[in-house]
Amino acid sequence: MCVWIYIPPLFLCYSDTVDWKKAEYLIKLGFIYNFCLFTNWPLETFSESNQLVLCILGENPFGSTIFTLEGKMVFDRSLNVRFCNSLSETNGCNILFIAESQLDHLSDIMQTINQRSVLTIADAPGLAEQGIMINLIKINDQIRFEINMKAVEHANLKISSQLLNLAKIVNNNNE
Repeated sequence: MCVWIYIPPLFLCYSDTVDWKKAEYLIKLGFIYNFCLFTNWPLETFSESNQLVLCILGENPFGSTIFTLEGKMVFDRSLNVRFCNSLSETNGCNILFIAESQLDHLSDIMQTINQRSVLTIADAPGLAEQGIMINLIKINDQIRFEINMKAVEHANLKISSQLLNLAKIVNNNNE
């Protein structure tokens, strides 16, 4: 038996021996790519390199499949994937996926990133309420996402209404 998974720009087939954790992160990768397509950054955010930089902070949960995004075009910018072991390496990131291995440092991360136009993404319960802009969550074995609009607006980012219509909108815990 083959399980077909379509995630633009990916089209994959998995056999009965599916590693469902890997499959879950493939789906999340497709979501992240689409988040890029439906987000607008202020022009001053970009360096002269004409790249959109996706940074993975902490242990990479996507494995080698993350490289399927390398070089994909988002509007007129080439998507570049970068791995960061520490917060000090996140300068120049436009999208920051915060891995589970870094969640103990979330307060420091948010305080540092809070001053930049960086789209923050994570995938653990309750993180949108803590200021993560887009949080991927699993509900009834399906991947869904939450958006913290106050965090998005604070970073001067614009998210398409098409994407917002699909999301659960949440507020910070302190509101």
